[in-house]
Amino acid sequence: MEAPFGRALTIAGSAVGNPEDSIIDDPSGAFLTDTLGLRRSEVRASAKAALEFFHDTYGIHLPPPPANAGTSSGPGWNVTSKDGAVLMTPFEFKLDLPIIADSKGRVECGDAVARVGGWVVEGENLTLRGAWGGRDGVTLEGESILLYAYLVFPQPRRTPPTIVRLVTRAPLMCAPSGGCAIAADTVLDDRVHPRTEGTATGVLFFGDAAEEGLATTVRMTLVWPATGDKQPSDGRPPKAELDDD
Repeated sequence: MEAPFGRALTIAGSAVGNPEDSIIDDPSGAFLTDTLGLRRSEVRASAKAALEFFHDTYGIHLPPPPANAGTSSGPGWNVTSKDGAVLMTPFEFKLDLPIIADSKGRVECGDAVARVGGWVVEGENLTLRGAWGGRDGVTLEGESILLYAYLVFPQPRRTPPTIVRLVTRAPLMCAPSGGCAIAADTVLDDRVHPRTEGTATGVLFFGDAAEEGLATTVRMTLVWPATGDKQPSDGRPPKAELDDD
């Protein structure tokens, strides 16, 4: 995928089956290590960045992952708040999302396919503070879903993937029927051109498939402004200062 400045992309995909097979919590962090190619120290750096974001934006206090998280004999990367009300865990959206529209021109069949994963915070009947909820906080009924995620666009062999970071600046709004709206003020920070931010709007919903079963469908439009730092990096999230492997 070319540099996104002054660009709008729409990605969409659908799969039939159990929705829990499409969006999975994965304490092992396989998306972070296998898809992003992060070492354990880099996964820890990503977790630290996610924890800081959830604290600053929503006032959520969570402990860091255990020191031996991600080792063959250690626990997973998931962490729980002191009162047990909030969980942060790695997740992966197990659904390919091809580009179906591109403001830069015609989309060829089989063009770049996005994969989505990272960190998700989940909890019910939460009072959120921080930059979003303010000092008094805002209490939300039902389940709250917050993301610190990565969208990965694979590239041809020997070419680093294009990676953008997606963070929810407002909780995902989910209806009892099972649909979730991705808020318009969700921010995209392009990891190849780090100081460019854009927006993401979209919807994730579950419904009856034409055949038997349920269909999980997502559609998202990503928009970047026409300015930014065009100095390329290696297409990876920030590296940790110390490498423990």
